[in-house]
Amino acid sequence: MSLTCNFVTLIVVILALTMTAATYFNFQSEKKALLKRLHNKGELLGSFVADVSKSAILGYDFVLLDDYMEDIASEKEIVYSIIISPDSTSLTSYMSNIEKFANGPLSDNPVETVTMNSQHTDIIEQRFPIVFNDKLIGTLLIGLNREFIDQQSYQALKTQFLQNSLIILILIFAIAIIFRRNAIKPIQDLIKSTESIAHGQFDSPVRVTRIDEFAKLAESFNLMSNAITLSNEEKDQTLKKLTKANQQLESATMAKSKFLANMSHEIRTPLTAILGYAESLKFDDVTPELHDEAISSILQNGQHLQNIINDILDLTKIEANRLEVENVKASPVALLQELESLISLRARSKNLDFHINYQLPLPKEIITDPVRLKQILLNLCHNAIKFTQKGGIEMNVALLQDSNQLSIQVVDTGIGMTSEQQNKIFEAFTQADAGTTRQYGGTGLGLALSKHLADKLGGDITVKSQEGLGSQFTLTIDIGDISMEDMLENIPEKHVHTTSQTT
Repeated sequence: MSLTCNFVTLIVVILALTMTAATYFNFQSEKKALLKRLHNKGELLGSFVADVSKSAILGYDFVLLDDYMEDIASEKEIVYSIIISPDSTSLTSYMSNIEKFANGPLSDNPVETVTMNSQHTDIIEQRFPIVFNDKLIGTLLIGLNREFIDQQSYQALKTQFLQNSLIILILIFAIAIIFRRNAIKPIQDLIKSTESIAHGQFDSPVRVTRIDEFAKLAESFNLMSNAITLSNEEKDQTLKKLTKANQQLESATMAKSKFLANMSHEIRTPLTAILGYAESLKFDDVTPELHDEAISSILQNGQHLQNIINDILDLTKIEANRLEVENVKASPVALLQELESLISLRARSKNLDFHINYQLPLPKEIITDPVRLKQILLNLCHNAIKFTQKGGIEMNVALLQDSNQLSIQVVDTGIGMTSEQQNKIFEAFTQADAGTTRQYGGTGLGLALSKHLADKLGGDITVKSQEGLGSQFTLTIDIGDISMEDMLENIPEKHVHTTSQTT
């Protein structure tokens, strides 16, 4: 059964029991009231007839007495009326359907008939003495029909039952409508919203238009729906992050696989040269020129192999968060001039120009790790030379007083990069693309390692590039707590390009 049927059935049972009890008490009360009215009516008629019958009895006017009895018996509630003398003989009488109350054959004597039936349960007998000058001259007996009271009572009961049934039907109909609108409708809305959520439609809140318990239930449901929506959004975000992390992991795995293949080539190439030239030195017929060339090649390839291994070790330390830097005072100009002597030789071997532009003033000393700074700049310059076939490389050095940092730009006229390539070059084990690796070689560690080192030195590395037009890498590092009064206003070396910094 539905909730409405259950509720209406409960109301019907309660109303039926309540109205049945009320009807029963009303029936009893009505019956008592009818009985009392019947007694009162008998008392009124009997007293009146007993009073007016005195003169007729004293005058032996039996015709008048018969008229009185007939008038009394004409009332439908009267079964019989009789006046008896003091010696219990009948003076006059009138019977009205007394035969239906008789338990046996009726007597010809009215007094005997009345005496025989006066104890009948449906007859109420009333006696009224007739007295003249304090002397009893007769007695008026009236028999009241109690059956008539029962008929009226049961008729009233039937009428009230029909009225109560009609009231119950009206109340059931009204309660069903009100209950359906005020209770079932909110529940149906809640069920509808629940089904929507079960089908994944989480934007189906229950409308709150009330201030009762259903409103609290709807608000609680909406809170639950919002919590589920939020949980699903968090789950979707987590899933997206996991998907992205998985893609990154797959990309990193592929990059490392390519790196290992490339690394085996990068290590094998100088190692093969070292072993080849070392093998040639075992023979006695080696000329001094070949001997010097072999030694030089062994040293050069050994240095290259050492650099590869150092880069791998440094990156491993960075990933393990164990790489430490040493902050000491160092001259940036002296470090750059030392770097220039190393880079210029390699640039000239490819017929490339290389020079450093100093934007004055510059600090005489900065607080940093000169070894790591030199390592970063060597990586940037070697990359610039590697990917530049004509033109040149220049380095621009300036002091950023607002941020208390030293800025060093490495600008080349090489092959440049696309936007997509620029987004990947600082990832470990990655170069711009596979073609770059095949054509130019390299491990793909230099820029990733340089960016980590720049971060350790309190700065960063950024890149601007255009395919076919070259690249510009900008390194910034913190210079520490130094005095701005101790600055270089000029650099005497002739081969150095200098400009004045406008403040």
